[in-house]
Amino acid sequence: MPKTTTALETPLRDQLDRLAALEPVDLPVVSLYLDMQPDQNGRRNFDSFLRKTFAERSKTYASGTAARQSFDEDVQRIQAYLANDVQRSANGLAIFACHGANLFEPLQLTVPIDEHWLFLGSVPHLYPLVRLNHQYPRYAALLVDTNTARLFVFSLGTAETQQQVKNVKTRKT
Repeated sequence: MPKTTTALETPLRDQLDRLAALEPVDLPVVSLYLDMQPDQNGRRNFDSFLRKTFAERSKTYASGTAARQSFDEDVQRIQAYLANDVQRSANGLAIFACHGANLFEPLQLTVPIDEHWLFLGSVPHLYPLVRLNHQYPRYAALLVDTNTARLFVFSLGTAETQQQVKNVKTRKT
């Protein structure tokens, strides 16, 4: 069972750096981006995109080759992950997979991804994640009054951490 990573567990910048450091491989690296927001009927609508796209892309690799076997294994693992491990709170999902290179990195995001995308290459395609990192930068907000201070850290549009410091109330200033 793969470890599910949410973008809040590790800053997105760190995840991007780790994925960008991967060496190119001769097998296809799948970079899948899905908009996980429900439609007007409350359903996620990525199934038809995946069926069509996976079928089209599998035809680009000759049957019986290492590239086709790796791609087919990735498709099975991605489908199993989508069926069993995606949290309902995820609004966006990025999966990087290459069975032959022992890579399977799912990232569940609280922010939506604009549309469904599937990229195949020798390294992970990271531009959509970089764009999200730019659109939803990490920042902090400090709320202060005479006795308390609260620090909030926001990342990808969600409160990541919160710290509070309280002082003893006094009658003097």
